[in-house]
Amino acid sequence: MQYFYVKNNVTLQLPHKQHELLPPSLDALATLQIPTKNVYCGNIVWEVIHARETLGETGVVTLPNTPEIQRILPPAITPWSVGHDLVMQLQNIIRNRPIEKRHEPIKLALLNGVGTMLGDTLVGSSAVEIAIRRVTEAIGAVEVHAILAWNARPGTENIMARAPAIAYVQGHSITLDSLCGYDAYWDFSALLRMEGYNALPLIDFYLNNLGIDPESVDSAEKLPDLRLPTALVMEAKSILGEMSQGRKVVLIQGLAYPHLFVRCRKLFLPK
Repeated sequence: MQYFYVKNNVTLQLPHKQHELLPPSLDALATLQIPTKNVYCGNIVWEVIHARETLGETGVVTLPNTPEIQRILPPAITPWSVGHDLVMQLQNIIRNRPIEKRHEPIKLALLNGVGTMLGDTLVGSSAVEIAIRRVTEAIGAVEVHAILAWNARPGTENIMARAPAIAYVQGHSITLDSLCGYDAYWDFSALLRMEGYNALPLIDFYLNNLGIDPESVDSAEKLPDLRLPTALVMEAKSILGEMSQGRKVVLIQGLAYPHLFVRCRKLFLPK
């Protein structure tokens, strides 16, 4: 995870979204006492790049991952392979809560979502659903917010938002202050450098890093769920109806990300 703040207001703009970054007060800048509400964190490289295009190199300040920051962060969920499973980790968090708050739902942040690409997001969001089903069965209600990177491909927000396990999707970085309001977080900010990304089947990579033993999940359950919006289904039916003339059609998108070539366990079509 990375951190930065800006010295002046700046609005980041992409064709499909925008995000306003707010600076600290002049007094805070003068004393370098930057409030956590003005520190942005997560997978923030592209936000820093775009902000510097407007503010210049000195207008954006990146911060080291200091012990002071580490002390105020909620616990990071560790992979199953290096610690306890997800349920045990969350049970420990609940036990450490004040008694009067132990009945409240667990609130989790998913930093960088499950990647910036459509294929990663399709497979990863299905892994999140498997993980949350287990948590719900074991300890009750849980609320997951997906905090996507600024450079996430158009469409990733829609895939994440259609996953029943995801309560909220944000298409830009989170402030450090907001992150500290969660009970725990997964950090997929350095997705490509995470252990197992190129060595494990993608679904197993996600399950392990979500805190689930991949071997404990039935192979049929690992096939991703694909949920399509009504407008897309209607458009596809119209196009395919004209092309197929009653024959079977196989569609191959040669430019698609390789992980899109997966079988789906379920295809959810609107009625």
